[in-house]
Amino acid sequence: MIDVRDLHVSYGPTEVLHGISFTVKRGGRLGIVGESGSGKSTVARAVLGLLPGAGRVGHGEISVLGADVVSRSEREMNRLRGRVISLVFQDPLTSLDPVKSVGTQIAEVITQHHPKLSGREVSERCVQLLEEVGVTEPRRRLKQYPHEFSGGMRQRVLIAIAIANQPDVLIADEPTTALDVTTQAQVLKLLRTTAERHDMSVILITHDLGVVAEFCDEIVVMKDGVIVETGPAAQIFTAPASEYTRHLLDCLPRPGDRRPGPEFDYAQAPPPKTVLQVSSLRKQYGRAVLRGVDLTIHAGETMGVVGESGAGKSTLARTVIRIEQPTSGTVEINGADFTRASARHLRDLRRDVQMVFQDPFGSLDPHMRVEDIVAQPLLVHRLADRRAAREQAAGMLADMGLGAEYLSRLPRNLSGGQRQRVAIARALIMRPALAVLDEPISALDVSVRSQVLDLLRKEQLQLGTAYLFVVHDLSVAQYFCDRIAVLYQGEVVEVATPKDLFDQPKHPYTASLLNAIPDPWKQFGLMEDTQ
Repeated sequence: MIDVRDLHVSYGPTEVLHGISFTVKRGGRLGIVGESGSGKSTVARAVLGLLPGAGRVGHGEISVLGADVVSRSEREMNRLRGRVISLVFQDPLTSLDPVKSVGTQIAEVITQHHPKLSGREVSERCVQLLEEVGVTEPRRRLKQYPHEFSGGMRQRVLIAIAIANQPDVLIADEPTTALDVTTQAQVLKLLRTTAERHDMSVILITHDLGVVAEFCDEIVVMKDGVIVETGPAAQIFTAPASEYTRHLLDCLPRPGDRRPGPEFDYAQAPPPKTVLQVSSLRKQYGRAVLRGVDLTIHAGETMGVVGESGAGKSTLARTVIRIEQPTSGTVEINGADFTRASARHLRDLRRDVQMVFQDPFGSLDPHMRVEDIVAQPLLVHRLADRRAAREQAAGMLADMGLGAEYLSRLPRNLSGGQRQRVAIARALIMRPALAVLDEPISALDVSVRSQVLDLLRKEQLQLGTAYLFVVHDLSVAQYFCDRIAVLYQGEVVEVATPKDLFDQPKHPYTASLLNAIPDPWKQFGLMEDTQ
């Protein structure tokens, strides 16, 4: 189906792919894994002829169904895209048109290749596609716009668009990044059954090794624009030949693993200072999204919030920091009422509260250099002059694995994972009392994720920072959080320590979440020590 031979790709004078070769057979499922910046997404764009303006294929061959892609015109490629080969992009918010309804965007893809279908047939096909990818109330949702969908729901819409014309080859670039475990399991099952039904080949590009183990037959491991290892999935997980592959596997949390440092002591007297107190919090957008949420977080504690897309996790995070105004209820930060503070008082309170948003590209100023983005909070709150702020920003970015060569770049010149690290650095540079982290590691590969979690933990132990940690990866929640709150349809149905939650879940919904977690260690019969 796809044959890539000795592929070299450059952006301007810089070569980023150095002789990539792989083959995808009909019905095959190939996973491409590697760290941010390894070239995974560049491979996908090259195959589709979608390299950005400065990108070009310098050498090599790409054939799809025996047809050469490199030398094809844009018009010829448009006939292939969507019908023969299709792509699910990494970032759903920037991939969807904000001024068109979801139904219009799905319909456009269908009518482009099937112009003779009636409006009613196209509409029914749109409804069917949304149902297939697990979007509730599909007829009503067709009339809505992307900003009215959660991150996970937007990703489902992208997948519906990609499979609308039942292509021969589907390239999925981080398709489950923004999805909770149950939705992730549904989407992987959908991709698998769709591929089998239509004998469709799939290339899955991801940093999530659990997803690769669950879905792929073959795996390609990339680093710095080259392939360091390739082979069957079972072989890659049980007997990796490359030191780099072994490093990636070592960064994957195993069941029962815990972050460094002492455990939070709930038996100490007196109890540590309460940093966040959420009481009877409600938020309504026509319908109730949050329904009387109560949470308490102490200094130095990490409270994880898990649940399906649309459960209200991001709304809770945004309401706590008062980007969204609550319908009723209170939020107290260090004893101060955050929900009723005046604009002037709110500005002072926000020195102690910072947030990392789910979408790093949308939360970073596209016209500012990375160095200035991270330094800006210090300048806004007059905590440093420009020179000192930039020095502190450079140090924080270095802690995030972004050296001096990244300081002058713009967000568009960074990978998704690199942008997320910039967003985390911007929040932590304020040394806040409370950090609200809305999916802070969703765009990070396993090795960088491990580094960032260790850094977050280091800062927490030094400063006693409290974390409200919204996360869809339950294995990360088990590893990093002191307590986990399970949010279901806007209500907290269970709060427990990771051990109690995983060993004895009390609510059926919690049990369903736990059952959906991909477990490569169990799947391939790996021992705890695989080094």
